Amino acid sequence: MKTSALALAALLAACSQPSTPSQGGAPPAAAPQKRGTIEGTIRFTGKEPMPVQVAVAADLTAICGEVLEQRRVQVGPGNGLGEVVAWVAGAQGPLSAAPAPPVLDQRGCVYRPRVVAAAQGTELTVTNSDPLLHNVRTASGSPRPFNTAMPITGMKARLPLPTAPAVTRLTCDVHPWMVAFVRTFDHPFFAVSDESGRFTIQGAPAGKATLKLWHPFLGERKVEVDVPENGVARPQVDWPGA
Repeated sequence: MKTSALALAALLAACSQPSTPSQGGAPPAAAPQKRGTIEGTIRFTGKEPMPVQVAVAADLTAICGEVLEQRRVQVGPGNGLGEVVAWVAGAQGPLSAAPAPPVLDQRGCVYRPRVVAAAQGTELTVTNSDPLLHNVRTASGSPRPFNTAMPITGMKARLPLPTAPAVTRLTCDVHPWMVAFVRTFDHPFFAVSDESGRFTIQGAPAGKATLKLWHPFLGERKVEVDVPENGVARPQVDWPGA
């Protein structure tokens, strides 16, 4: 009788202990990533290169203008530097959170905008707003090459982008001065500066990070940032030129 009582007491004590997951059970859920926002400004402090004057054939002047100016840098109000791609180096995140896929317009015999960024494996939409034949062609050696003729005003083409981080250069064989650049990423934390040199990266990982900046003619720079949780980091970068 005494033995039975002791066994019962041991059983009750065991049942009162908190249960632990079995060795083969599912791992605990990871804590949500802390996030913040980067609102940067890039200012061009160097000497702006002189634009290249492109003569236009007489039959195109009504659409393209008599002379096209090709500028290596686009400097806006307050010396803001446009066309700079900014991204968080080494970041990871779902591509579903990336900005909307970019759109390029062939208008006035130039690509607008000249620089865009996108998640890898998405599509680039190109529109022809000119009453002219254009074609959109990737440079030799591109990972997902295409060469698409666009002879009709208002025509749209959806063109595949690389499935890995890359820089894709686009040209037009009909009008060789036309050029554009697409930079693809394997995470969603990227943006392109506007004509005032401003850019915004939403939902960036909080904490210390390296922000990389790339311009198709000026090269690459980097700046260290500290992104506050649920807050905004506001880096200001002076770019002295090439």
